[in-house]
Amino acid sequence: MANAYEARDLVKRHGGAVVLDVPHLAIPEGCFCGLLGPNGAGKTTLIEILAGLESPDAGRVWFRGRALPPAPRAARLLAGKVACVLQPAVLFRGSVVANVEYGLRVLGLERAERRHRAMAALERLGLKDLASRHARELSRGEAQRVAIARALVLGTDVLLLDEPLTAVDRASRQRVVDILRELKQEGRTVVLAAHEADLVLALADQLLVMRSGHLHQQELANVLSGVVEMSNGVASFRSQGGLALEVIADHAGPARVVADPAAIILSREPIASSARNCCRAVVRGIAVSGPTTVVRLDAGEPLVAHITTATQRQMALSPGDVVYATIKASALRVLG
Repeated sequence: MANAYEARDLVKRHGGAVVLDVPHLAIPEGCFCGLLGPNGAGKTTLIEILAGLESPDAGRVWFRGRALPPAPRAARLLAGKVACVLQPAVLFRGSVVANVEYGLRVLGLERAERRHRAMAALERLGLKDLASRHARELSRGEAQRVAIARALVLGTDVLLLDEPLTAVDRASRQRVVDILRELKQEGRTVVLAAHEADLVLALADQLLVMRSGHLHQQELANVLSGVVEMSNGVASFRSQGGLALEVIADHAGPARVVADPAAIILSREPIASSARNCCRAVVRGIAVSGPTTVVRLDAGEPLVAHITTATQRQMALSPGDVVYATIKASALRVLG
């Protein structure tokens, strides 16, 4: 698969201090890339470089195989191809709808088409009633949603989102998450920077973790995509691979379930337990790391279990063995 972005040997300094040091980065086309890390880790700096708003002090960025020039020429090159939402949201003077229309005006669309598309984007974000409001009078959460609408209205294949849910209220948050899921299903390339693990895990195909400007690729272990169904108040989850699990959830719909590897109990035979989730699995790999052994399983979905090395020795597990993986519903996190 071709890469939307590739970068090598990126270095960025602020005041002499290195705030970004990334030897290599590749983001495939159509990938939903989660960029996770605490405030100050370098996420915003990386997003700004990918958007062409900042130039690295060293290194090179390629967009769809073409080397990006220094900023701001890079931003002009990416116009109409990449949309970006920064945090905090920066809105222009004038009305909300004028802000959302801005990018379309730059691209040369006729006024009637601009207004139609802008109003549709505002309605999608639940902001249609605020169209005539002055943008500088909005709350932080409202302004953030307007910035998202301003990016979505461009219809670009690539979106760069820096903490898009900052200050967004709970009801509007779910609306934005649903929109992000739609973008994922449409095959857009999305880079979502956040400090909330649940938001990233609910959507990401690729997980990148930033710490003090350094980037680490991290495996999405035990993150299952599927659908939650409700029956008589009991929630069940069926993964895309057909794995059925009882979960704790308050509504039905598309979701991801995350299982803590340390909460998965392995046994040679099904065990008598209050846990309702017990599935047959085949051992695919074993890696001993001191007192912990990582066991890779195939249960119709790839699973990873962390057991003690003493337990591994007692069970004498080997690749190809059949085991039973048991996990309580309370140990499964449902991310909607």
